[in-house]
Amino acid sequence: MRTSEKPLWLIAAAYYPSYLAHLASIVQRISASRPLHLLSIVINGTHISPHDVENCFDGLARKRIIYQHDNSGLEFGAYQVGLDLLRSSDDSDFDLIILNDTVGVHYPLNSETLSAFVRTLTIAPWTCRAVGIITTVPRALSIDQFLTSRWVRSNLMGFDAEAISRIGYRIYVPAIDEYVTATADAQSFFSSSVGRSLQDHIGRWLFATSGDRWYGAAPLAPDNAAKLAAKARSILQEQYLSMRLEQVFAAFLYPALNPEEQRSIRLKNLLARLGLGPTHWRWVA
Repeated sequence: MRTSEKPLWLIAAAYYPSYLAHLASIVQRISASRPLHLLSIVINGTHISPHDVENCFDGLARKRIIYQHDNSGLEFGAYQVGLDLLRSSDDSDFDLIILNDTVGVHYPLNSETLSAFVRTLTIAPWTCRAVGIITTVPRALSIDQFLTSRWVRSNLMGFDAEAISRIGYRIYVPAIDEYVTATADAQSFFSSSVGRSLQDHIGRWLFATSGDRWYGAAPLAPDNAAKLAAKARSILQEQYLSMRLEQVFAAFLYPALNPEEQRSIRLKNLLARLGLGPTHWRWVA
């Protein structure tokens, strides 16, 4: 296996004051697994004090940049701002981790998986790789001429230097946001540039009242069209990023747990079923 010798950069997008310590704990765990060369914390909005960010993330990287963003482009806009700030301060090649403060909140994240995530990004047999929690669907999804049936969940993503270079250091593509209109008319909600299978996929996730759906899902209506459109734009950006990675022949890698990590997770799951451990958690050390 080839071990990356590139410096590791990290971008963390922060939205919620109550999640700030949680986000810092994950960055600390990553930095303990592999030292961080550069760290960009992008505060999306005005609810978090830069002073609090300074205190939470102190000492976690060789150099740290804190930036208060206006939330334009939502989380993908924040990711791009963070990357542009880091690249303006250093011209070396780099591996990159991107995350936001919802990681481990809406689905469990344990320390074993996070350690495996960093290791898979660092040591892998392929160059040009994207690492994270990979979701797949049976039918290809499309935007314009791009296709994919798999994507990396956007609240925790890793890219080696070759992958981030091949997509032109471009995480956020503003033009994709125009493919969603904040209207209560379901027929006009998506542009025709969004394939029918992807429209159906997002519609089930955002507009359903039962089954597997977004925690904020609701039937499309005038009073929630703007909120649902914002979420749909984020999903399109997530899909489009993976489609572009497909175009440059990136390897999509799920964190590879070693036998010890697998045993540890099985033990934690057993303890939880017996009522001797947490049944719901954002983070387990």
